[in-house]
Amino acid sequence: MYLFDEDLTYQLVGGQELPEVGLSAEEVVGATTHDLFPEDIADRQARYYHRTLDGEKCVFEETYQGRRHRVQTVPVRGEGGEISAGMAVAQNITEQWLQREKLESRKAKVRALYDTVDRLFQASSPEEVGNVLIEVIQEALGHEGVSVRFAREGRLVATHVAESTFEFMPERPDFPIDGESVVAEIYRADETLAIEDLEASDLEPTYDYGDL
Repeated sequence: MYLFDEDLTYQLVGGQELPEVGLSAEEVVGATTHDLFPEDIADRQARYYHRTLDGEKCVFEETYQGRRHRVQTVPVRGEGGEISAGMAVAQNITEQWLQREKLESRKAKVRALYDTVDRLFQASSPEEVGNVLIEVIQEALGHEGVSVRFAREGRLVATHVAESTFEFMPERPDFPIDGESVVAEIYRADETLAIEDLEASDLEPTYDYGDL
């Protein structure tokens, strides 16, 4: 809880969250929001505080020190009904916020995948299919290194490679479809191989996954 006056100076503070964001009551009392927080946060809070001192109740969310808070402000009136101060109450909603962000991210990926399926159905050439796959895997799934291969004359040819791939992976070689490379084996088995950490992987036999 924060009580601030017409100059936006904190007159009274309390609550368990202060130490969690690196503040103490002694530091806050007598200071303004611009004394305590980065300029962008302070400017935003000041706008809501001014609206509160004009008689408006406000609700907004703020992120600071890795924590998300929902802040509610209300005007404080004196005996004559005049507004003499404002009060802000902050609730830690970090966990809910992270869950919400994760859900929104998943929704965005699902929408992107549906859009990709539609675009793939409309693609008129392998060239267009490759471009669509590169785009969705990078933007929707968040993978930087992307290669798309087509089977051509008995070989799996890397026809489409995202430019960012070459920043951390060597040039993409072609692989014989009937060869022993992991790419060829996955293609023949019609299966998906997902590896979270190549170095920690204990899959056998050992392949040079750098050539994927």
